[in-house]
Amino acid sequence: MKTTIALSLDRVLQTVYAAAALDSINTLSAKPEILGVGQAAALRRLACNCAAQIIMKLMPAVTGTNLLDSDKDPDIITIDFNIEGESPLLREALESALAEALLSTVWAGYDSGVAALHEAAMQRIIATTVPYVKEKPGRIAPAA
Repeated sequence: MKTTIALSLDRVLQTVYAAAALDSINTLSAKPEILGVGQAAALRRLACNCAAQIIMKLMPAVTGTNLLDSDKDPDIITIDFNIEGESPLLREALESALAEALLSTVWAGYDSGVAALHEAAMQRIIATTVPYVKEKPGRIAPAA
């Protein structure tokens, strides 16, 4: 059975902005300029790249995504899974993983310690998500 999870880039970016503010306070490091609200377009593009990497980690349970669709809603990334039922927690977990991946990517050029913390957080989220979504094998559907 196909289950589609829709990730909101607006929700992901709100998490990124909040976490970046906390990172700056906790590390006393200047927040990377790209983590500002004025850089949302660049962050959205990076988020799509990070989403592609997360989707690959969830293979073979993923059966499709709208990442390659030219007419997709710019705020929504959909991921199709070969799993039974819906899970609002799965959406929340995947949005959190995406935010952590995005933070890790951006901080890597500024503070490797902060980047490593976000990478580890993303890996923990994926590690708890993988057993849930890999119950049944799937495949990426060709782009239409």
